[in-house]
Amino acid sequence: MGNYKVVIRDDWSGDSSLLKWEPGCPAMVTVVQVARNVDTSEAYLQIKIENLSADILNSISGIAHVDYADGSRGYVPFSELDLDLPQCEQGALKATALPRGDVESVFIKLLQIDSQQGKWHSTGEPAEAPEREPLSMIEKAMAERDRQLKELHADSRIAGGKAQFHQGWWVCACGCINVERESCHRCKCHKDLLSDLQDEESLCKSADIRSQNIYDRADSLIASGESVENLKKARELFKGISGWKDAEERAKECSEKLAVLEPKSAKKRKLLLCLATAAAVLLVFFLTAGRPMAIKAITGLQKEIRYREAFSLYEGGNYRKAYAEFKLIRSYSDASEMEAKAANALAEDYAKEGDTDQAIEWFKNADNETGAHEVEYGYVKKHYDSSDSKTKEYMDELVDVGYRDATELYSDLYKLDVRILVNSDENDTETSLTEIGSKSMGDAYVHVFVDGGDRSQEEVDIRVFEEYAWGIDGEVTNNYSETQPANYVKGFKRGWNLIRLWNQSSVIYDHRITLIEPVTGETLATTEFRTPYN
Repeated sequence: MGNYKVVIRDDWSGDSSLLKWEPGCPAMVTVVQVARNVDTSEAYLQIKIENLSADILNSISGIAHVDYADGSRGYVPFSELDLDLPQCEQGALKATALPRGDVESVFIKLLQIDSQQGKWHSTGEPAEAPEREPLSMIEKAMAERDRQLKELHADSRIAGGKAQFHQGWWVCACGCINVERESCHRCKCHKDLLSDLQDEESLCKSADIRSQNIYDRADSLIASGESVENLKKARELFKGISGWKDAEERAKECSEKLAVLEPKSAKKRKLLLCLATAAAVLLVFFLTAGRPMAIKAITGLQKEIRYREAFSLYEGGNYRKAYAEFKLIRSYSDASEMEAKAANALAEDYAKEGDTDQAIEWFKNADNETGAHEVEYGYVKKHYDSSDSKTKEYMDELVDVGYRDATELYSDLYKLDVRILVNSDENDTETSLTEIGSKSMGDAYVHVFVDGGDRSQEEVDIRVFEEYAWGIDGEVTNNYSETQPANYVKGFKRGWNLIRLWNQSSVIYDHRITLIEPVTGETLATTEFRTPYN
């Protein structure tokens, strides 16, 4: 191995004077380097590119403008015919030999890129790549945007950035360039969502609606009863929308009422404690006196005291504590029903506050599956994004129970583009055969193209149903229904894949491969072919 020295390198870490990008090009040069053999002076050009598109890049060609120490310039073409670079990934091209080693500078121009869906040709000149732009809006709109991004668990790199939209390509708020893609390949945020989140008028309107909803909820709490718990909750809600209508004054009113009510509440708790203590003393007395019936009576008194305290907590809006208390005396009176009511009320509070996880958990604690599914459905409708893992989790549940139009929503959101073809060449993704007639043709290869699906996952799960019919000496002896099919779920990468036939021998005659969406059961693609192997 020769002793090589890097004489030129640019990787965007400095001023990146050597790296340019032609607008709309599905790939970007991320590293350009020239390495020279210190013994022979042989020099090699090394290039790394990044796939900015939603497609697999099959091949690439370009030309390097090379400046030498004596002021002359040479043009060195390069190409990679078997690139197969998946979306969102970087790949290094094979090193290209340069005619001279006294290289001063290199400029790269990509000329043609072939992908699964078509070809791109250069029509202009590379220029400085667009940079991340800051977003400027009024404070109210920016605050609402930040709140929505936080609620969506969006990538922190989006905050403060402006999405830039062009014909066929766009720059995400995180600064990443995307070509012919609906969602950013770095932060996964959908471009339509980013567009909505920089509409100042819409954001201000959303902020007003949210403030009014919180105001109404606080008002409703007070209207339902001015208990200590309700007043505390209402005060915090009013404080959270300070500046909206008379929220500050309403928060102050709550504080004034609490100053009067809280001492009374403390006295009530003290009275209940005294009653409980008295019950305990009586219990000890009757235990020493050996009076079982009295013990039972005292135990019932304790449960009644605990029940009343739990009911008081429930009426005061302290549903979590009420739930815990009712749960301890579940067998007493209607405590089990009150336990469910407390859990349901707490779930409704969380749902109004937008805390989806807690709302679903507490609806399930209340055995209210419909309430839990309604929260999941609401989340799905609001976060209708195939790259959101929580949406996928909820959609699977909703489809499983047949909730509303969940199956139709699922099919639309996770729509799959699936194609299947069979031939005798593992590298051929164009030829489709219906018969592979002899062993001389080689084994049968099933090629499957997949795109779409759950974008939060690297692979797409698809059920493979392989049926086959036995044959002897070229004659079928049974049919598909009389053989045992292979039935399994396989993870497919986006692009072309190979699947191995479970049954392939000299006596198998006919095959049928069916690809099925594992959640909805929809048939995605099917093919039939013969392998008689005469």
